[in-house]
Amino acid sequence: MNTTRKVFQVRGMTDEITTCELCGRAELRGTVQMIEQDLDGNPIRDHYYGTGCAAKAAGWTQREVARRVKAAEQATREAEIAERAAIQEETDRAYAAHLLATYGTADTRAIMDRLGLRTARKLLEGFDAYRAEQVAADAAPAVEQAPQQLTLADMPADSQQLALFV
Repeated sequence: MNTTRKVFQVRGMTDEITTCELCGRAELRGTVQMIEQDLDGNPIRDHYYGTGCAAKAAGWTQREVARRVKAAEQATREAEIAERAAIQEETDRAYAAHLLATYGTADTRAIMDRLGLRTARKLLEGFDAYRAEQVAADAAPAVEQAPQQLTLADMPADSQQLALFV
């Protein structure tokens, strides 16, 4: 009789698969994605279990499953944050290299001084203020004017006869 227990790593919760592979229960709010691993830690295949079945399959308590899910999701968030930071760092590095190649310096203030952009900035600030006033004026409710009363004399002659019957 083989009594070796399978080794699992929790990847997190998913609501895309809502049927437990172990018991077959359907329409769950979500399942725990667990990666079955060999003894060397290499992934064999993914399993999707309800929390109770995940605990049963791995030999853990449901509380341990919840703790591991939370840790896996936190690790995923941290990896995404690190990836975004690396992308931003690469973008900043490329921009600085472009400024250095084009202007001989990566200091934006020195570039603006060299190009005389201080007055242009003031001009753009004035334009931005003007546009903000225009947007505010467009968004303000229009003052309603009283409807103008038309008299019989204001109407064309052919309409005057129709107006008399109304």
